[in-house]
Amino acid sequence: MLEQLKYVNHLGEVIEFGKKMLFANSNDLRDYEWAYDSSRSRAENFRKGVVQKTIPVVISAESKKKCIDLKNRLYEVCEKDIIAEQKGKLYIGDYYLECYVFNSAKSNYLDTNTTMNLSLKIVADKGSWRKLETIKFLHDNATDTGKGYDYDYEYDYSRGLDNRHRIDVDDIKSCDFRLRIIGPVIDPCIYIDNHRYSVNCTVASGELLVIDTVSDTITLVSANGNEHNMYRYRDRVYDVFQKIEPGYHTVSWNSKMDFELTLIHERGEPKW
Repeated sequence: MLEQLKYVNHLGEVIEFGKKMLFANSNDLRDYEWAYDSSRSRAENFRKGVVQKTIPVVISAESKKKCIDLKNRLYEVCEKDIIAEQKGKLYIGDYYLECYVFNSAKSNYLDTNTTMNLSLKIVADKGSWRKLETIKFLHDNATDTGKGYDYDYEYDYSRGLDNRHRIDVDDIKSCDFRLRIIGPVIDPCIYIDNHRYSVNCTVASGELLVIDTVSDTITLVSANGNEHNMYRYRDRVYDVFQKIEPGYHTVSWNSKMDFELTLIHERGEPKW
């Protein structure tokens, strides 16, 4: 049984392993390790640094020309990331690892003109696999329950908000996210349970406001694609970059606006 992998460089060019003459064998992509400090006979301060992985690859082509074309394409798709110093993404199922292919070692390429064995080495900043889950919120499809939450909170800060939607964050730890708010809207404000995510600005028709907790940025994207830093307009009472905990949550908002919430699930190994 061969590994099903996909590498996508920063330009969107794709190399697929497991079909079309290019195959990946068993590898260490799913292995992980935490670094730690030891003090007073205790392990503590767990962390991850730069990691390297190795993928054994086999090329088995139908003709000499197809073999040569595939060798060149494999090199060029990976090398463009190195030249630009922009990471590509290696996919296993829905999970991806941001990385560079920095080493390629070949063998037996003189045996036949249609086959070659090679070993690709990749390097990643933390070795963390990510999966994106996007939930769309449309004001026309939201439910106005006229009630508070199903849970008992000491305060219900979002009482009276018109739009409500329930989400389930299926993870074992809090999630980073990207929030894409679609204009037009003035001073967009969204509650997740009793926590407020708001920015004091105007998002015109055709514009997007993007809150990204990975980079701690708030960006207004205009209709022509220009980007504007809106960090200084963030809510100063509530942390607009607070991650979302696992479990069920109620999302509430009171404007006739549409937005997307992309949860960023992160693991040391891709989910089996």
